[in-house]
Amino acid sequence: FIAPNRQGVRQEFPLLSLSIGVVHLHPEACGEIDASQLAEMASQAKHHAKNVPGYSVHVIDSLAAPEPEEAWLTGQR
Repeated sequence: FIAPNRQGVRQEFPLLSLSIGVVHLHPEACGEIDASQLAEMASQAKHHAKNVPGYSVHVIDSLAAPEPEEAWLTGQR
Protein backbone atom coordinates (compact mmCIF):
# COMPACT_ATOMS: atom_id res chain seq x y z
CA PHE A 1 0.00 0.00 0.00
CA ILE A 2 1.04 3.64 -0.42
CA ALA A 3 1.18 5.95 2.58
CA PRO A 4 3.27 8.85 3.91
CA ASN A 5 6.53 7.74 5.52
CA ARG A 6 8.00 9.30 8.68
CA GLN A 7 9.21 12.28 6.66
CA GLY A 8 5.77 12.85 5.16
CA VAL A 9 6.74 11.61 1.69
CA ARG A 10 4.39 9.16 -0.03
CA GLN A 11 6.04 5.75 -0.20
CA GLU A 12 5.01 2.22 -1.16
CA PHE A 13 5.13 -0.20 1.77
CA PRO A 14 4.78 -4.00 1.71
CA LEU A 15 1.66 -5.26 3.41
CA LEU A 16 3.61 -7.57 5.69
CA SER A 17 7.20 -7.71 6.81
CA LEU A 18 8.96 -8.98 9.88
CA SER A 19 12.47 -8.08 11.00
CA ILE A 20 14.00 -9.61 14.11
CA GLY A 21 17.32 -8.65 15.64
CA VAL A 22 18.70 -11.12 18.18
CA VAL A 23 21.70 -11.14 20.49
CA HIS A 24 22.60 -14.70 21.48
CA LEU A 25 23.85 -13.99 25.00
CA HIS A 26 26.10 -16.71 26.42
CA PRO A 27 26.50 -16.90 30.24
CA GLU A 28 30.29 -16.71 29.91
CA ALA A 29 29.98 -13.42 28.00
CA CYS A 30 27.78 -11.74 30.63
CA GLY A 31 30.77 -10.58 32.67
CA GLU A 32 32.43 -9.05 29.61
CA ILE A 33 29.47 -7.10 28.17
CA ASP A 34 27.91 -4.08 29.86
CA ALA A 35 24.38 -2.79 29.26
CA SER A 36 25.43 -0.19 26.69
CA GLN A 37 27.35 -2.79 24.65
CA LEU A 38 24.38 -5.15 24.77
CA ALA A 39 22.04 -2.36 23.65
CA GLU A 40 24.41 -1.51 20.78
CA MET A 41 24.58 -5.16 19.69
CA ALA A 42 20.77 -5.40 19.75
CA SER A 43 20.48 -2.17 17.77
CA GLN A 44 22.94 -3.42 15.15
CA ALA A 45 21.11 -6.75 14.84
CA LYS A 46 17.79 -4.96 14.32
CA HIS A 47 19.35 -2.54 11.82
CA HIS A 48 20.78 -5.39 9.73
CA ALA A 49 17.50 -7.32 9.85
CA LYS A 50 15.52 -4.27 8.67
CA ASN A 51 17.83 -3.87 5.64
CA VAL A 52 16.46 -7.12 4.17
CA PRO A 53 13.12 -6.76 2.34
CA GLY A 54 10.30 -9.04 3.47
CA TYR A 55 11.23 -11.00 6.52
CA SER A 56 14.60 -11.63 8.15
CA VAL A 57 16.39 -12.61 11.32
CA HIS A 58 19.84 -11.29 12.16
CA VAL A 59 21.67 -12.95 15.06
CA ILE A 60 24.75 -11.56 16.77
CA ASP A 61 26.69 -14.02 18.92
CA SER A 62 27.84 -12.43 22.19
CA LEU A 63 30.99 -14.56 22.21
CA ALA A 64 32.06 -13.08 18.89
CA ALA A 65 33.71 -9.71 19.08
CA PRO A 66 31.30 -6.86 18.20
CA GLU A 67 33.68 -6.11 15.34
CA PRO A 68 34.39 -7.25 12.71
CA GLU A 69 30.94 -7.91 11.34
CA GLU A 70 32.10 -11.15 9.70
CA ALA A 71 31.94 -12.78 13.15
CA TRP A 72 28.17 -12.28 13.26
CA LEU A 73 25.75 -14.94 12.12
CA THR A 74 23.03 -13.92 9.69
CA GLY A 75 19.84 -15.67 8.66
CA GLN A 76 17.36 -14.29 6.19
CA ARG A 77 14.51 -15.32 3.92
